[in-house]
Amino acid sequence: MHFYIFYVIYLTISFSNGLLFQYPPFNENGELKRENKTKLVEFFCDNLISDWVKRMSLETFKELFKKFHCLHHWDDAKILSLYYENNTRMDVNKFVAQTTKCISFIETQYKSRYDSFLNHEGKMNLNELKRALVVDEIGLTQTAVNGLIPIYRLTDTRDMSFIDFRNLFVEVICNQIKSNDIIYNFLNSIYISFYF
Repeated sequence: MHFYIFYVIYLTISFSNGLLFQYPPFNENGELKRENKTKLVEFFCDNLISDWVKRMSLETFKELFKKFHCLHHWDDAKILSLYYENNTRMDVNKFVAQTTKCISFIETQYKSRYDSFLNHEGKMNLNELKRALVVDEIGLTQTAVNGLIPIYRLTDTRDMSFIDFRNLFVEVICNQIKSNDIIYNFLNSIYISFYF
């Protein structure tokens, strides 16, 4: 039990990736906040083809978008169109522009999800929250969500605001994706060492 709590805390503290932001990423003018743009640039620089080729490969770009498929539901054709748009190479400026399109779309999806799970009084209480957090595609089943409620201390939710829902939803999704990656990498390493 202590390991599990440590694991959840570790995943929450190490919150960073390409398309999810802990807090709303856009300013009041609808522009990506400077610190979030910096995170995208850092992500791009960490995933270059090589130090001397200042581009991102198609495989890396697709992998990033595939990881968050549960949020944007874009198919390969859409991802390829973003990569090859204007027939230019994937440099840092294009990467920031294309990922910002996806981030903007994902942010609208959070609002749609929130609105679709409000009860008949227009509120999100604990029952609606539990249903809204289920994302079967990445293993967030109803059983898994029920286990998260005490961890996040959500026992008395009477009317959760959209911003609170958005921040919690992103944190839960990010932790689940990271958990899936860790498990996948661990199982893959076992398979490789067993196979060879």
